[in-house]
Amino acid sequence: MKFNSSYIFVKRSIPLYFILLGIFVVASASTDHFFTSENILNVLVQLSPLLVVACGQTFVVLLQGIDISVGAVASLTTTVLALGSFEHFFGAWGPMFLIVVLGVAIGFLNGLMIYKGVTPIIMTLGSSVLVKGIALGLRPIPGGNVSFTIAEFFCKELGWIFSVPFLISITWFSILAFLLHFTRFGKYVYATGADRDVSNKAGINTMKITILAYILSSVSGVLAGLLLVGQIWSGDALIGEKLSLDSVTAVLVGGTTFEGGVGGLFGTLAGAFILSIMSNVLNMMNIFSYYQYVIKGLILIFSIFLSLRLSSRKEKSIR
Repeated sequence: MKFNSSYIFVKRSIPLYFILLGIFVVASASTDHFFTSENILNVLVQLSPLLVVACGQTFVVLLQGIDISVGAVASLTTTVLALGSFEHFFGAWGPMFLIVVLGVAIGFLNGLMIYKGVTPIIMTLGSSVLVKGIALGLRPIPGGNVSFTIAEFFCKELGWIFSVPFLISITWFSILAFLLHFTRFGKYVYATGADRDVSNKAGINTMKITILAYILSSVSGVLAGLLLVGQIWSGDALIGEKLSLDSVTAVLVGGTTFEGGVGGLFGTLAGAFILSIMSNVLNMMNIFSYYQYVIKGLILIFSIFLSLRLSSRKEKSIR
């Protein structure tokens, strides 16, 4: 099976990995503790939820959309898993089935309403508020009892720099990369994102593509929530809030743009690594968290600016 048109972007994302290498070298030189197995292990564990969410977010952005609700879905996952009553009736892994169903339902609702004409940011912001309200109702303050079996599994270290969270995130990336770059579904995502009307005329079920993309994004939020449980061993209705914008930033830094049909997961992988390493270095340098938000905000604004510039150039070239 051949690459689809996204192969062009795979080649375009190569410079990002040189930038990533440069950041890694500078980070190693700036502090003695960065290039240690313990810290690299920590970076990869912290990276995992962001990478998982950013992978799902990539599909949505390729469709000229955005999913603000994914962070709330991750938070809801932790609160559901922290309800001891569910474990009593359904066993240790029973609540996972429930939260996956909820994730699929949220993604389906987002995708359907957005296809019907609701602006993506408005729809997903609304569902984010709804899901956040449910999460806060279940767990007003952080706490609860997560199954020891689940929490232990999602925080397990495998030796040297490897861990279960990192392997799960890389596996999820590989699955979605295969879907996007090697299947008909991936081709249809690019086509729908580039021009939905033309895709409809070509016989592509763009409603199905849109709904599936948002389901993938929401399920990515569920998986990220499971990885967060491995870090906090409890439920927290707000723990995933930063993932929404961080994932968008990673996607945009990776070169996927809001113009639709341009980008891919190989760039998103580099973008997630860049953000994670930067956060780690800033923490090691004792930079206050609110300064880190300023830096991330500037990166996001700059990425959006570049995305809009590329989009305007494309429109001018078409004219």
